[in-house]
Amino acid sequence: KKNLAELAEPFDSMYVSFYKGLGSMSGAMLMGSKPFCEEARVWQSRFGGNLYSLMPYAISCWAGFRHHVSRTKSVAGYEYEGSTSPLSFDEKFEKLLRVTDTISKETEFNNIAAFDPPIPETNMVHVYLKGSVSDCEAIRDDIVGKYNIRVFSRIRDLSSSDKMAAHGYGAYFEWTMGEANGMIEDEDFVLAWDHFTSALRRSIEAEEPQD
Repeated sequence: KKNLAELAEPFDSMYVSFYKGLGSMSGAMLMGSKPFCEEARVWQSRFGGNLYSLMPYAISCWAGFRHHVSRTKSVAGYEYEGSTSPLSFDEKFEKLLRVTDTISKETEFNNIAAFDPPIPETNMVHVYLKGSVSDCEAIRDDIVGKYNIRVFSRIRDLSSSDKMAAHGYGAYFEWTMGEANGMIEDEDFVLAWDHFTSALRRSIEAEEPQD
């Protein structure tokens, strides 16, 4: 694992989202040299990005940090109760690593789907599927009815310009391990994906032209 300084070192600037993972209202923190940030403020104003007050966003972000990230009771001199989230970011990441690895090894996933990156680097990974959106949604809904587990929520058509389209993939979605699905047992994820990948494989084979 790398600390923030090591991750930021190759770049002149970076930003940290306030709503992805932290669940705040909106916004992000832009970081870089003082001249860079001063110029960014000018362009923010030119593009009409100034708000009357940033306080609601700051409070929302701080609350998200307290809830999701820090389990200590003191940050920057402020005392508070610490994280109330059932899973920390590290725990969500570790769970996604564990579940994706098991799915890849114990189901037909590798025959009809792919993770990008192949090994998740955060608690979110892109999932590419060989099959149409309508077929994937129909199989998903059937599994929900039988096992009460939803393997994905929203799925999108893959653009023909996407590099994965050349390998036969037709749909994709983002899989994030969060608080709600983080409480699902690993074996239940594997069960659902085992049925999903088997059904999708059969659907794809049925549509292939016969000799």
